Amino acid sequence: MGERRIVVPEGMLEAAGKASNGVDPEGHFLYLPIEAALCWLDAKLDQCVVAEDGAKTIKQVRRMFLAPELSVAEVDAAIPDLLLDAPTHVLIEEANRKIREAYRRGQKSGAK
Repeated sequence: MGERRIVVPEGMLEAAGKASNGVDPEGHFLYLPIEAALCWLDAKLDQCVVAEDGAKTIKQVRRMFLAPELSVAEVDAAIPDLLLDAPTHVLIEEANRKIREAYRRGQKSGAK
């Protein structure tokens, strides 16, 4: 049986080229690193236990790419001056939950 050939999808190459801030707009220099990453992913998928419908593998692949969520304690430590006092009050608890969510969203958008 021959060696598997990994092909970088055109859309992925274009996205990488655009993300290079003009250094590699066509994605030509990025092809080999992306191909290597896809080979790694292919090997990881071979290690996955596939459920009959493939759902387990899809979930495992998604988890590989999701950044870990910050815990409430980590968020609270980063923004103590923004949180409201008296956390036993229902409205304040809801407001603090929304403040934490806004902080998490800001962290995610800044990581792009």
